[in-house]
Amino acid sequence: MHAFLMCPLVACLWDDFEANFRIPHIHVSIIQHKLQVYSLSSRVRDDRQLYTLVPTLTLWNIWKHKTLKPIVPLTVLWEPPPLVYLNLNVDGSSLCNPGVASGGGIVLIASSLPFVGFSTAFGVKSNMEAETLALET
Repeated sequence: MHAFLMCPLVACLWDDFEANFRIPHIHVSIIQHKLQVYSLSSRVRDDRQLYTLVPTLTLWNIWKHKTLKPIVPLTVLWEPPPLVYLNLNVDGSSLCNPGVASGGGIVLIASSLPFVGFSTAFGVKSNMEAETLALET
């Protein structure tokens, strides 16, 4: 929602709208609140549609401007690491939170060949503590 309210270009659009329609500037962080302020700012009931339509069209144009940029394809290739690399995978968990916790891990050579594994119990811990302790083990 930041792009619809606070980026410099968009903020200028809202400021101009408020100035042209004589709407007092009220800082809001939720776009729905801004639209409600605009709708309720009309002193004449017949103008309420205009006070709602103009901001809605403004939002539509902001969205179009920000999302209709050309897509540039990017080719990404994956290459396995050399055999001298080691890959450490760890995990920790707890039964309930907190609860009985344990963790373990495995060291892989070149991301696929098991080198060494380990596991241990941690007692009663939270899931986040178990994750951290598994890494420290």
